Amino acid sequence: EMEWLASAVKVFVDIVDDGLSSLDHDAGATKDVEDEEEDSVSDEEEIITPGMIEVVRSLVSHPDTWENFPLEMIETISLPEGQNSAFQFTKRQLKHANAIIKEVPELDVLRYNLCPRTLSDEQFWQIYFLVTKRNFGKMLNGESDDAPPHPLRDEIEYKRCKRNILDVLLQKRESAETFWKDAIANGRTIKTDREEFIFRLGRGIPDTLRRQVWMYLAGCLEGESAPKNATEEYRQLSNSMFGETQMFKVEEELLLGVLPRNFTFEEYFLSEEGVEAMKRMMWILSKQRPDLLQLPYVPDAVCIMLHFLSEEEVYATIQRVVEENSWKEFSNFPISLYGPALMHLAKMFVPELCVMIQELYIDIDFTEVWFSRLFITVLPFQTVLRLYDCFIAGGVKVLFRIALAILKSLESSLVTCNSESEFHLLLPEYLSGLTDPDEILELAYSFPIKKKDIIASIKIVRDHECPDFTEVLGIMSRDQWSSLWQWLPDRQKLQIPKRAFYSNMNGFNLTTMLNKCEGIEPLVMIFKSDAQRIFGVYITRKLEKSTHYRGTGEMFLFRIFPDPKKFPWTRVNAYYYMIDSGSLAVGGGGDGHGLWLDDEFDRGSSQRCETFDNEPLNGEQKDFRCMEVEVFHFV
Repeated sequence: EMEWLASAVKVFVDIVDDGLSSLDHDAGATKDVEDEEEDSVSDEEEIITPGMIEVVRSLVSHPDTWENFPLEMIETISLPEGQNSAFQFTKRQLKHANAIIKEVPELDVLRYNLCPRTLSDEQFWQIYFLVTKRNFGKMLNGESDDAPPHPLRDEIEYKRCKRNILDVLLQKRESAETFWKDAIANGRTIKTDREEFIFRLGRGIPDTLRRQVWMYLAGCLEGESAPKNATEEYRQLSNSMFGETQMFKVEEELLLGVLPRNFTFEEYFLSEEGVEAMKRMMWILSKQRPDLLQLPYVPDAVCIMLHFLSEEEVYATIQRVVEENSWKEFSNFPISLYGPALMHLAKMFVPELCVMIQELYIDIDFTEVWFSRLFITVLPFQTVLRLYDCFIAGGVKVLFRIALAILKSLESSLVTCNSESEFHLLLPEYLSGLTDPDEILELAYSFPIKKKDIIASIKIVRDHECPDFTEVLGIMSRDQWSSLWQWLPDRQKLQIPKRAFYSNMNGFNLTTMLNKCEGIEPLVMIFKSDAQRIFGVYITRKLEKSTHYRGTGEMFLFRIFPDPKKFPWTRVNAYYYMIDSGSLAVGGGGDGHGLWLDDEFDRGSSQRCETFDNEPLNGEQKDFRCMEVEVFHFV
């Protein structure tokens, strides 16, 4: 009893030393400040965290904390002129009192037993707030892990989603703030302080610093080589497309094919303005950077960053992080390969689980949404933010590490499943309750795998799913065919390619090629230039001469060597392809044709065109001599 009394007295003395200004019921606060503070919490739901409940239950188990508290010390507090009571509820304290009694009814029972026989009601609550201030006074005084209000974020719903982990966030906040402020001030990076950065990323970034740290990790803070005038560029693009107002709404019909199928905003905590900002940005990216939309996780990355960054800042950051980190290196591989590649890696780290999955014929498609949606549909949002802290710094390989860590941490439980349905019940239940991913992230960074190991696994899976290309090897190698194969529509992958025309056998002539390919669709045309570059086009309509452009939105240009890349249709125009009496032209608008060849397949050129927003296929040399031409169809 004396130990609890001494503790209570010490807390009270600390509060007196701090000054009454540190308390919510500050007797010396001005009326204007009180009104402002109370108005700011009037519409917010009081947050009672599990940590608070534990503290209060511990207090209630020691009623002597109230019975033996030195009331004479409270009475010695001098009151400001005009105040008649040492304790007056503020709106914040009143909301807290009502909320805590609902969560810990034992507190109300104790109050009933003590008041008014031993204490007055005012004394009971005054002691309560004095004693609990040491444990969670920051919350009662309005301090939290919250970043400043952000117009694109739904503040009330966002705070509600943090409720169950607020204790954890506050415990980590102080040391994290010190580290990140020092890192930014001194230019420290993950390359110079790898171990420390990995530890801090795994521990999470406070909301108060997320905007600054994310932009720093992407290289977009002032002093870094950020995309030139990206912020101003976005403003100009937005004004040219939508006018001066930033409230322009993009109709969802315009975003068909831009946002992933079945994409919703339900998992996010964006305000109405935030949702419209995301739609505007996706529309602008579809016009200016359609290559970014080849990465299926870009829409979710935009949504996540809009919780802390402005539209202009997200536009600059998303471009820079794709270029600098390993996001783009994986763009040559379709997301459908990630799940099988994950299971290929998993054989080394969770072999028992892999055997069980194989024996029960469990479909591993459940992993695809982990990669394509950044875990947003399966994990709590606060946990997703923690993973994104690591993702923005480390790229796609971090997603593989996290996925492996999840499987590893659950292996002992999942291997006991006797059916696929039991497996799919247990896994989502675990993921939805993962509110503190410290152990998962620590395990993720412990795996001895590198980016090259992940890419090797993807290629192994890719090649396994491809047909035997022996009969079609010519300009392209087997590995290059495998890259092209992943870009083709799924229905084409059910067939095998067959050569219809080869210049080394049939001659360099456009008319001969048309005769050889008469009535055939779709087709793949492959060219090799005198610069030894390999590129081509996927054409969805049969080849024939015409005075107008032909084709469909499934058409795309591609480059195979030196580095594979697909350039899909941008929806800007419908200049797909056209063959006249003297040439073949693919794409148009912008600087010129995406691909052009004369009727003898001798001279050619490639420039950026608006139809496919392609990089010049022959590199820096716009014009080229054509060394070989192949055309394939599917049977």
